[in-house]
Amino acid sequence: MNKDESIDLEEIIKISKEITDDGAVCNRCLGRQFVNLWGNIGNEERGRRIKEILLDYYKRESSLKNGHRSASIRDPLEGDHVCWICGGLLDDLDKWVRRCVNISEDYGYDTFLVGTHISGLLHETEEYLWEKTGARHTESIKAEINREVGKRVGEITGKDVDFVKPDLLFLLDIPSDCVTINVKPIYIYGRYKKYVRNIPQTRWPCRACGGIGCPVCNYTGKKYQESVEELIGKHALKSFLGESTKFHGAGREDIDVRMLGNGRPFVLEIVNPKKRLSDLAEIEQDINKYERDKIEVSDIRFADKEEIYYLKSLKVDKIYKCDVSFDRIVNKEDIIKVITSMSGITLRQRTPTRVLHRRKDLIRERRVDRIELTDYSGDSVTLEISCAGGTYVKELITGDSGRTVPNLSDLLGVTATVRSLDVISFNH
Repeated sequence: MNKDESIDLEEIIKISKEITDDGAVCNRCLGRQFVNLWGNIGNEERGRRIKEILLDYYKRESSLKNGHRSASIRDPLEGDHVCWICGGLLDDLDKWVRRCVNISEDYGYDTFLVGTHISGLLHETEEYLWEKTGARHTESIKAEINREVGKRVGEITGKDVDFVKPDLLFLLDIPSDCVTINVKPIYIYGRYKKYVRNIPQTRWPCRACGGIGCPVCNYTGKKYQESVEELIGKHALKSFLGESTKFHGAGREDIDVRMLGNGRPFVLEIVNPKKRLSDLAEIEQDINKYERDKIEVSDIRFADKEEIYYLKSLKVDKIYKCDVSFDRIVNKEDIIKVITSMSGITLRQRTPTRVLHRRKDLIRERRVDRIELTDYSGDSVTLEISCAGGTYVKELITGDSGRTVPNLSDLLGVTATVRSLDVISFNH
């Protein structure tokens, strides 16, 4: 032992005796109580060396006591007895290695990490050991398992350990005697256009059954049979052999609103993918070929989880095309005068009646930059409206019984109805 070690021979013998007094101890459990000794040699070799030191000590002691040798270290090198600390767990790590390799055979991945859940008994035993010996340089059994299993899995598979964002996380559940894996999702960024109305952005469970399936939804579990998420997701799932998708949009348009112009940004999360590499250009082409009458996607690329938070935080100005009908003919000059007065104003919008069931009843202030008349036919008009993100455009027109102030209906003195609404520019 080097003279600069932070633990001396006397302390090694003292702690080792206290450990072995309670029964047989495997090399790894003994070695991990002295992780600062002899450099990076591994706990198996470290424990073996410590046992040799302890055996030499007892040989000297026995020669002074008429050949008597302490039974507490009976056959410590032969390994004939089960370790009282780990219960033999650390002598059977190859079993866990094989399970990790086998369970990951169907997955494509480059990096991995191993995590371990131990039983309460193992944890209590370790706490008792540390309290009893007062060992100062220890390593937990979980750290030993994670490192050793990870090292062997890497040697067999040729994959690398990644402590930050592994593709696969092996979870060794010792009490349940099983291995499970958590697969890092794949994230795909893109923009979508929606060319038809009455398709929601995400899957919409049937309200009658909560998505289980019932006569109301024809046992599909869905209120609407298609969504932007599903139209895009089915092609991505096929390519990446994924289990399911989660759709994260930069806001959402109403079901009856088309999304045109440059499209709305989104991130598609692919859950439990078995493949991690695929041709995104081909996926984009397939979506635009087979779903062309309903949606179109562009700018498809790989993304990461952080982009979801960015998209959700966006407050983006938009431009809408709005077809409006009136309950009577309105003079064109009056309309121009009113919409000119509304350009540059700040609305006070109380949560619309139509969404009160899912949103808090609050008053929000939203900016209207510009309203232009693009078509006029007496009792109907087409307007182009530029406004801040989060503006309830329908209520800007109808007033929603005074919940949006000011509004076009009140200023014109008519009942205005939105016949159709399209997003024609998403300024991001």
